[in-house]
Amino acid sequence: MSGRSRQAESFFAGDPDPRPAALARLAPMSTTSLPAAGPDSAQVRSQLVTALELELVGPTQRVLQALGPEGEGLDSEALDRLPSSWYPTGFLVPTETDLTLKCDDTADDDFAGVDGVDQRKPKKANSEYKPGSGDDGGNSESGPARPQLFASSIGVSVLLPPGGELQLIARWGDYVRLAEGANPDAAVSIAREEGGSRESSREQQIWQRTPRQEAQALSHSEITATKGLTGRPWPNSNGLHLRWHCRPAPLSQGYAAGTVAVTLFLTNERKKAITLVERDQNSAFQAELELRCPQGFVARLDPHAHRASGDWDEAVNALQFRDAREYGVGHNVGVEVDQGADGGCTRLRTTWIPQASVEKVVPRSDVGCELAMEELDRMASQGFEAIRSALMPLVERYEQWISEQAAVAGLIAQQQATAEQLLANARGQAERIARGIEALAEPDIRDAFAIANRTMAAAARQRYGVMQGLRADDPSLRPPAWRPFQLAFLLMNLVGIARPNDPQVDPKRERDNVDLLFFPTGGGKTEAYLGLAAFTLAMRRLRHGGSLQAGGLSVLMRYTLRLLTLDQLGRASTLICALELERQRQPEKLGSWPFEIGLWVGQAGTPNRMGGKGNNNESTARLRVRAYNDDKTTIKPIPIDTCPWCGVEFGKRSLLDPKPCGTAGVFNLLRQGRPDGDNPEELRVACLNRDCAFKGTSGRNYLPLVAVDDMIYRRLPAFLIATVDKFASLPWEGRSGKLFGKATHVLDGQGFYGPADGDDASKGVRLADRLDPPDLVIQDELHLISGPLGSMAGLYEAVIDELCSRDGLRPKIVASTATVRRASEQMRALFGRNDSSIFPAPGPDRRDSFFAVTVPADQVPGRLYVGLSAPGRNVKALLLRASLALMSGAQLAWKAAEKQRTAQRKRGETPGPNPADPYMTLLGYFNTIKELGISRRLIEEELTSQLATHGERQRLGDKVERSANRKIANIPLELTSRVSTTEVSTTKDRLARSFDDKERVDVALATNMISVGLDITRLGLMLMLGQPKTTAEYIQASSRVGRDSEKPGLVVVLLNPNRPRDRSHYEHFAYSHDVFYRDVEATSVTPFSERALERGLPAITVALARHLSDQLTPSSRAGDVAALAEVREAVAEALRRRVAIALVHAAADADAQASSVAEQVRHIVDDWCAIAQRHGRMEYGREDGVLPPLLRTPLDPQLLELDDEREKQFKANRSLRDVEPSALLLKDRLQTTTRG
Repeated sequence: MSGRSRQAESFFAGDPDPRPAALARLAPMSTTSLPAAGPDSAQVRSQLVTALELELVGPTQRVLQALGPEGEGLDSEALDRLPSSWYPTGFLVPTETDLTLKCDDTADDDFAGVDGVDQRKPKKANSEYKPGSGDDGGNSESGPARPQLFASSIGVSVLLPPGGELQLIARWGDYVRLAEGANPDAAVSIAREEGGSRESSREQQIWQRTPRQEAQALSHSEITATKGLTGRPWPNSNGLHLRWHCRPAPLSQGYAAGTVAVTLFLTNERKKAITLVERDQNSAFQAELELRCPQGFVARLDPHAHRASGDWDEAVNALQFRDAREYGVGHNVGVEVDQGADGGCTRLRTTWIPQASVEKVVPRSDVGCELAMEELDRMASQGFEAIRSALMPLVERYEQWISEQAAVAGLIAQQQATAEQLLANARGQAERIARGIEALAEPDIRDAFAIANRTMAAAARQRYGVMQGLRADDPSLRPPAWRPFQLAFLLMNLVGIARPNDPQVDPKRERDNVDLLFFPTGGGKTEAYLGLAAFTLAMRRLRHGGSLQAGGLSVLMRYTLRLLTLDQLGRASTLICALELERQRQPEKLGSWPFEIGLWVGQAGTPNRMGGKGNNNESTARLRVRAYNDDKTTIKPIPIDTCPWCGVEFGKRSLLDPKPCGTAGVFNLLRQGRPDGDNPEELRVACLNRDCAFKGTSGRNYLPLVAVDDMIYRRLPAFLIATVDKFASLPWEGRSGKLFGKATHVLDGQGFYGPADGDDASKGVRLADRLDPPDLVIQDELHLISGPLGSMAGLYEAVIDELCSRDGLRPKIVASTATVRRASEQMRALFGRNDSSIFPAPGPDRRDSFFAVTVPADQVPGRLYVGLSAPGRNVKALLLRASLALMSGAQLAWKAAEKQRTAQRKRGETPGPNPADPYMTLLGYFNTIKELGISRRLIEEELTSQLATHGERQRLGDKVERSANRKIANIPLELTSRVSTTEVSTTKDRLARSFDDKERVDVALATNMISVGLDITRLGLMLMLGQPKTTAEYIQASSRVGRDSEKPGLVVVLLNPNRPRDRSHYEHFAYSHDVFYRDVEATSVTPFSERALERGLPAITVALARHLSDQLTPSSRAGDVAALAEVREAVAEALRRRVAIALVHAAADADAQASSVAEQVRHIVDDWCAIAQRHGRMEYGREDGVLPPLLRTPLDPQLLELDDEREKQFKANRSLRDVEPSALLLKDRLQTTTRG
């Protein structure tokens, strides 16, 4: 028990706690039902949770209350097998039970090693145990060097006020094997009910439950009089005991004198069991402990809340989470709190399946201004006064809200200072919004704003109308409208895009400010920055009068994961289609060059080269298209399954035509606009829908999508979606410089050309000036740019920022995330900008930032989290049982709903969707590929067969159907790094299909790939195996379900008691979700650390020199010594400036380190010159294969053969993913093999 007393101490101690957190409120204790959402989907979810608890724990008080009349008889249920084999958790075995009976036999459990502990059943009582080797490694995740045993006690730690007393109630169930028990008549009765067909051997396996409930009280003097651990037998329990430990709460942390911390345990100290039957008969099943304190429990104080650490994020958290209260911490169990309207608590109890409901954050709707896009377009076209009067109420309401927030009472001095600063930030944003509205007085800005609204509305009508089988002008469609925060975000950035650094319009140089769009997942961040992108694209065309000088890349959007890239490609492509159709209607204003969108990702996703006759590289666009059109592969040349304008699946002719047609004609190889399968220069995509505007039959209206690198470098699409991996191509590929305005010539209808194009460098006519570099850079999911990847990305950001800058003008940078901590430091290190802001600016109340408000769960159902843990059980068994309960329970709900829908049809009514549909697809989340692989085999081999007969698993005498047989129609699908991009795209499409579709998905397994980019509103059920390693990952991954309030999400988390982080999350379950965002970890980005510079400085030096100098740009000019001498100082100075800003962790000596880095750059260029003088002509890579290369990859075997150490430093990865440790291990093995 000494370990338990230490846990009681940590209940209020200020030690770091590894548990994760979430923005949540614990549901009321009596969960008879949850708030209904839409057509009873929330009720279906409630039924699933009840079925899960009944399946895994048994007839607890909460289950019986939820079932009502349907639970009659369960409190005295009869089972046909050992209760411990029926229920995997929720019971207490006697403390003196033989050691061989206190844990599962998991010798064949594949998860045993992953658990970090050896759970194998001992051969004898004094056997030694060896810890397993956890896949996720580290001492913090490994278990103790002993087996994890079944629980013999459950406990809870609370704080009592001076004079506080406790009223305790213990509930449990005793099971007796009737053949040896005191009530043999019950066995005969049950056998008679079963038709008298049971054999005597079966009769001997009848176990009868007896519900037990006993109460006792502890006075204040009894609680505090004893020292150390004390206890007493529980009345009428035949060996259960109450144990408790008490000590004063520390006054130094702000507790009132006389407040005490008490830890209580319900322990099973019944007689020793040496057989399984004895163990189960002496165990206490469905054990729970309820505590009541008439004086009210004392909430735990956050020891960091009043500490003046100087950390801004901690100060904001102390203010915003000042009302978060934790009244109890479980031990081996979770805690369920009955919290009153005033936030106080007089009653709580333990629970084996803790629950927490994360309330939904929704955009504020009533802001007083016009939000309809088409109406804003009309008003902007009428003139400034009309649009100003429509928008200015937004600023007035915002300023009024700020004034109201300033009057918040009850804050201590430190909190008041923090609140004033937050509101000052909000006032600054209100001023920026107002400046944006006033800027609409300029005709070109107002015109671009109108075009942005018009095209965003057209795109919305396509996505939510035409793609759903309706007409774009269908009256049932709600007119497309902004959410207030989206419109405000657009308005506050108008000045920075349209009039950058103009002292009359932009006195505060808003262009240089990095704006972080912070909004919960599913809130509409994508539409916010797409609206800004539409304005930026239109503004560029208007600024150049529609001439070819307006061409080139204008908006660069970057992602880290291909799943997110694919998801955003569809949305952005719809907008670009709308812009292109608008351009065709107004070519005199928007120019002759088409709006196009490019996909700049790795070769696994899209082809890098077009290819031609004689080129047998299967990765070229030419051979990919031919293989697909000849039905030699199902992998599409470009990862796009449906038309982004009309939504028709490629391979069908229209939404109204369910029959597939040939796919020939979708992907077209062209040369100068005509089909050419031998030597193509373009890969164009045409929609086969005869009603689509982009069917390609006109010879020019192909989809405005460019996805081959060769085409991207020539067409320079106005909007480019890229992964950060692609930055690594900058030193290798000279043509990539054209994306940053380095084009000198243009051939109308063909493309742009520059120094890197060799013989085509002067093709077409010369431009009057260089093209403008990108105006807007969008970094989505900022929290993913961290660690080694973030540090390397930060180095390449220095190159991109320098290439995007011209005459002191830098691109506008906006970022977005739903999880952020210390964002300003991260953005400064990553982007080299001194000023940044979070939008919407948070207020003193975490539940209200004006633009976003938290809605109580009784109004809109939130996402429900459920924790599962089974001490002594192997993870494999718990995963199987939980999956069976959820999938069988969903099938039962589906069947019941289908009966109701059939009855509705017979009455001539049109039924709505089946409310169980969101829960018919089980989305499994795993922290490692190894765990996913083990689970996949478990599903294929065991879950499929057991699920087919699970409905036959009935309690004796129970006539209620509590589960249903279910046949899984397909094998699990995967969303992981080991499946192709095309398979990922296909899986996403199938996941969106309802369960009555023949392409439905029963089970999908995923890793952290789904943490961002999986925006499928249908999904409602997730099973997570283990607590993710970071809180941000937990929030992001679990947010993939329940994105639609009419399909509320259910997240079941299987927590491993062998892992300290999992155990902490389980025992603090409700509270940890109540403070969801408080404990989001700060990300680490150190681009100019010693290790990062060692890996990347030569590569970015080459990239900068190559793209800053026209002479160095061609592939064969890497040895131009004279050009190197000219560009040497420019490169060193550019990186010196960047380092001086980015070194946020060492500001004191930033200038010295910046100068040191600049000197390293000079040495690198000097070494480059020496190498060039030695070799003469050189190329950067092996473009022609004739000249000696300057650059090599870190895994190039020729590095070992170089005799000049200076040449070995010129290493550059072709992908930023190569910075992970696994790549370095591979390098070491290669070196060892080569030397051997």
